Amino acid sequence: MIQNLLNKLFKTNESLIHVIQYPNEYIIETFNSSNSGTWVRSSFVSVKPLDIKIDEFEKLINLHLDSSKKVNYEKYDIKSVNEIYKKITKRNSIKKQMENAKQVSIYRKNNLIEIIPNINGGTSGDNKGFRAIRDKMIILDYNLNKNQIAKNVIKLFSECK
Repeated sequence: MIQNLLNKLFKTNESLIHVIQYPNEYIIETFNSSNSGTWVRSSFVSVKPLDIKIDEFEKLINLHLDSSKKVNYEKYDIKSVNEIYKKITKRNSIKKQMENAKQVSIYRKNNLIEIIPNINGGTSGDNKGFRAIRDKMIILDYNLNKNQIAKNVIKLFSECK
């Protein structure tokens, strides 16, 4: 009981998730902050069809944001988490994960939410991976109107490259 209270008191106020749009589905993945300052993928991953209702999409985004936690990097089993991701998403290689992917990142700290579209740089070359398009970022106050995060995520997919 005391440990639970301490966990609540010292729980990080930071959360990070990625929402990835593929031609037929969304993948929502939660990231955990670590004591080393590095964000690491968590095992909480959701796969939903593109026609998901906006209310359900918003609820799922918030569930993922609320699930982000702080972990000990040295003890974190990144390999098994990545295997869980591959199993849930059915994308077994980085190439398949990047192919036709548009990514919007959502970062929440205290009372602010940053929603950032990304450039897909593919799997090779100097610009590989996802890179933020910071000048297209939307910043929201935590006191939001209904479905405001989900609506902005969908809007920002059109800014992804």
